[in-house]
This record gives sequence, structure tokens and C-alpha cells, in this order.
Amino acid sequence: MKKRQQIVQLLVEKGFYPTCEQARRAIMAGKVSAEGYSSLKPGLLVHDAIEFEIREPERFVSRGGYKLEGALEAFNLIIQGKIALDIGASTGGFTDCLLQAGAQKVYAVDVGKFLLDESLRNDPRVVQIDGMNARFFKPADIPENVDIITMDVSFISIKKIIPALISSLKKEGIMLVLVKPQFEAKKNQVGKKGVVHDQKLISLILDDMIKFLKVLCLDVCGQVKSPITGPAGNQEYILWAVKV
Repeated sequence: MKKRQQIVQLLVEKGFYPTCEQARRAIMAGKVSAEGYSSLKPGLLVHDAIEFEIREPERFVSRGGYKLEGALEAFNLIIQGKIALDIGASTGGFTDCLLQAGAQKVYAVDVGKFLLDESLRNDPRVVQIDGMNARFFKPADIPENVDIITMDVSFISIKKIIPALISSLKKEGIMLVLVKPQFEAKKNQVGKKGVVHDQKLISLILDDMIKFLKVLCLDVCGQVKSPITGPAGNQEYILWAVKV
């Protein structure tokens, strides 16, 4: 007699996804199809002999991983053996990307709680720090200085966060910050649905951010467009800075 179980559990058992959460997201995104079913839901009970077709399996736990990957490739940065601090970790896209690039350890910080993907929560290389407002981050919050700081935050200017992080970055350490124009512009400069279309304004925002970082002894070595846009369609940018 064929056994029936939840589809997310079966997808994990068959090795399509490392965790039930990733399987659930794939189903909701329409990336999983199964014989005999026109549509799927994560709680669906199916026979264990069912055949699956997986479209575009994800390499990272969230789309943020592709943003950081684009920057690492564009700047030809080596992460192997580095210790990182990931601000705004959320589900863990940046954290996952850092680990896949060879990071030795990642401190994953987020103001929210229980957001980090299960696969990362269970990874011994990840130190999860939940419920922390990064504006008030202190060097004593982690037991060591780091080689690299990454940041992907929303609904706040990164200018309010970066100063608190400088002391935790080693000299010649690198910072990769995702600049989201909609959160750096003034309210009256942001268009409908929270999208910034004015390229001149975006250039001014980036130039201003570079000057801001320089005052903090962070020399910007490069900038690159994120390979994917924000949820509302905003073009985002990653700045690469080095502590001098």
C-alpha cells in the first residue's frame, strides 16, 4: 500500500530541497509540479511514489543571495576563510551566499525573530543574533572583529546603521552595502508604489553615500547594479568599501 505524506516532507526526503521551508517556498512560487495535480499546496497529502518536476531549483535560501553573488563576481572578491557580519539577515540570502563562497563564520543579525532559514539555523558556521536593532550594535555584541560586513535592510537609511558597525570591522576589512534609493530619498522624491525613477536623483544618492562612507574612513572601491530589482521594481546598488 502506498504511503501518503505532506508534499513538502516528501520533497525533502527525495532530496529536491534541504528543508521543508524551502520546499514550501518553491511550491508557492509555482516551481514544483506533480503528476495528476493541476495545482499544489504545501499541506497537500500525496503518495510517496509520485513523480515530481522541479523548475529552476534555487541556489540560495532567498533572492538576496543573487544580489550579493553579483557583487562578489563583479568585484572579484575572495571570501574563503573570512569571518562575516551580515546585517539584516532575514531569511539568510546574503548569509547563504557568503557560506557558499567559503566564509568561515557568519554572524547573522536581524531586528526580527525566527526569520533565518532552517538550513542556516542548523549550520554550525552561523551565529544567529535575533531581535537586534543594528543602529545600536556594539563591538561587544560579538566576540571578535570581522573581515567583511554585508548589509541588506529596508525601511531605514543605511546611514543610520553603518556608524555603529565600523569598530567591529578589521582594518582593511570590506563592507558590501545594498543601497536602496527609495529608503535614502526624501518622501516627496519617491514615486508611486515606492519606486524611484529619476536617474539623476539616484546618482546623487550614490554620490552622497560614497562621501558619507569616506568620512567614516571607508574608501569606496566600486559600485554595481544589483542583478535583480527590489520587490516593487526599484533598481538597487551594492557599494564595495574598504576600511582604511
